[in-house]
Amino acid sequence: MDKCSYCAEFAGDIDNSYYLKNIMPVIGVNRLRLESLSFYIFPSVGSLISGHLLIVPKRHYTALSMATIDEIVELEAIIHELQSIYKAVLGSNYIFYFEHGILDVDKSLMSCVDHAHLHIIPTAVDANDLNFKHIESLNILEIINIKAPTPDYIFFGDDKKSYLSFDQDKHAQYLRKAVHEQLKLQSHWNWRNDAQYANIKSWMYRLNTFILQHPKNELCNVISFCNN
Repeated sequence: MDKCSYCAEFAGDIDNSYYLKNIMPVIGVNRLRLESLSFYIFPSVGSLISGHLLIVPKRHYTALSMATIDEIVELEAIIHELQSIYKAVLGSNYIFYFEHGILDVDKSLMSCVDHAHLHIIPTAVDANDLNFKHIESLNILEIINIKAPTPDYIFFGDDKKSYLSFDQDKHAQYLRKAVHEQLKLQSHWNWRNDAQYANIKSWMYRLNTFILQHPKNELCNVISFCNN
């Protein structure tokens, strides 16, 4: 936990934060502009499009299934309020979200950041084209304490429905790659190969403009603006 990149970023620890050490010198700004009581919401390194965000718990745990019921209720409200922000900032009526949850760090096949994080993207994605062998539908609240036969799970959905899969043949960035292909993007889906500075800057600029125009943000009750 001491070397968790997200925890280090929240604490302002440059040496152990990937973003603060490698990305912020190029972007030039702190990306922590939105938060709630239990979560930060900020642009993903390797943002596939402008508005590709991560919803990250302030507490350190490795999968959203380990969250408390209060945190998941709050997460559900965040997703709803982000839809309003997306519409106001980007003019988008769509969302798609996903998580690669790590239940057992030692046995995990995901090999990515071992701090829970939910990707949310302002776009429509056809779940029927995601090539999962086994999926089950569930609501967000049902993610808590799931009984998993594997050390990892994949959780994804939109504003209408959510799904859970325990397929173990999907690599850590499988859904990033799938979204990249569905949207026919020209960049690279792997954040390690392409940090997507332009998309991060675009979101930060548009969000900051929105904050200046709406300092008391009447769109949200759960999300607030960080004082950075």
